[in-house]
Parts: sequence; C-alpha cells; structure tokens
Amino acid sequence: MKKTVSLIACLFALSACNAVSTQSTTTNTSQKSVAVAKVVEVHNKKELDTIVQEEKVVLIYFYAMWAGPSMILKPVIEDAAKELNVSVALVDVDKAEDKFYEQYNVDRVPVTGLVKNQQTVDVFIGVKSKDEVVNFIKPHL
Repeated sequence: MKKTVSLIACLFALSACNAVSTQSTTTNTSQKSVAVAKVVEVHNKKELDTIVQEEKVVLIYFYAMWAGPSMILKPVIEDAAKELNVSVALVDVDKAEDKFYEQYNVDRVPVTGLVKNQQTVDVFIGVKSKDEVVNFIKPHL
C-alpha cells in the first residue's frame, strides 16, 4: 500500500511538470482580487495539466460512478474544497480519454491527490470525513 501511494505521488509530480500555461481565474470583490475555487470535470491529460498550471493548490479526485466509496467521497471533497477555496479536478475513470489515469498508477478508486505549485504534496486512497479532508488540505495552504 505504501509503495502504491509513493508511486502515485511520483507520477502526479511528473505530470505536473508538463503542465500547460494558462491564466488564473479571479474575481473582484471590494477592489481586492480573490481567487475563485472551481470544480472541473477532467477528461484527458491536457485538461488536468491545465488546471494544475492555473491553480496554486488543486485536489485531483479519481473516482467511478459505480463505486460506492467514490460516490460517498465526491460531495465531501467538493464541500471541503469549497470551504477552503481550493479547486478540484474530478476524473471519472470510466469517462477518461485513453485511460490517461493509468499514467498515475490509479488502479483503484477513489484516489485523491493534492498538488501545490505543480508538485504533488500528498495522496490518499479511500474515504475520509469532511474534517479529515479539510485537515489533509489545510497544511498546504
């Protein structure tokens, strides 16, 4: 299990290094520029690279609609990310083009990776509570 998590983290980091440069989304609130967290369905490596490049901190969530734990965790991930203003890249492994998720050694779902400044900083497999997900993210903000 530890070996799988390490390999997943390494592969996340390798992908992030090849990210595509794009602009960050901001909104003007009381004359201050504030980053807006977003939840994006990602279907291929290029889309994933784009969001990783755009955002300082991104949760990458690999899931499947048929997997009960995935469906339990998906709204938890979205709520925790919204609370902390962190963007989420959702990857439905059944809809992913060319099974690009295999490049990340994702062989089960759900798998959640946390990327900061285009580098993977942490990964977890399975279900967590909202508090656990918030605590997973907070040290990297």
